[in-house]
Parts: sequence; C-alpha cells; structure tokens
Amino acid sequence: MKTVKLSYAALIVLLCCFSFCSPLISRYNEYAYQQTTALKVDALQVMDMAADSFTLHKDDLSALQTKIDKAYEYEIHRPNNKTTIEMWQLLRSPDQHLLGGYFKYWQQHMVLNRDFIEEAKVQVGAAFDKIAELESGKNRP
Repeated sequence: MKTVKLSYAALIVLLCCFSFCSPLISRYNEYAYQQTTALKVDALQVMDMAADSFTLHKDDLSALQTKIDKAYEYEIHRPNNKTTIEMWQLLRSPDQHLLGGYFKYWQQHMVLNRDFIEEAKVQVGAAFDKIAELESGKNRP
C-alpha cells in the first residue's frame, strides 16, 4: 500500500514540475525570420552608402533605423526570447562594433573608406545571419 501512495505522490510532484516548466527559448516565428533577412539586405545597402557623405543619406539611415526599431520591439514582446533580444541589442548598440557602431562611426567621419565598408559589411552580415539562424533553428509551432 505504501508503494501505491509513493507512486501517487511521485506522479503529483512530476506533474507539478511539468506544469511549471516553460520553454527556455521562444518557438520559431516566420515573421521574425522574414524581418531579420529583409533587414539584413536593407542594412547592407545603407552601409554601402557610407562611401558618400553622411549628410546625403541621413533619411535612408533614419528609415532603416525605424525598421530595425520595429523589428526589435516585436522581438521584445515575444515570450522566452532573451537570447534573440540580446543579439539585437548588440547589433543595434552604437557602443558596439556592429551596425549601431558603424552608423555612429560614419556620422563622426562623414565618409568612409571602401575597404572599411566592405569589412564592416562582412561582420554585420554575419551578425544578421546568426540571428536568422537562431530563429530558423527554433522549434516549429
């Protein structure tokens, strides 16, 4: 009789554990994946414009930053999405050496060297790829 009580108790504990558990990472989201890949293309195109004066392309940069802010805002409100949010924060930050830092540097120097632009595009493109790969590797709903 004691083994039966112990089995019921173990089952109740196990069910409680499973009911309180939540996924550690969000599920795959087609919209988030599409936004990431589209923004990569847009960002690399705007980065190419840095061979010209920053003042000529302020509106292009502003439009891109608005799109990126919208994608980031979307990611913030997805549950269990901490890793993706952190990746977007690094990409956007003007204090890091990715997209945000690139645009800050462009604004400070007004015109950038083509070799610098191409190397920065490789790094920024890889960062976008990592975000897209994380999203595409998530469990499907």
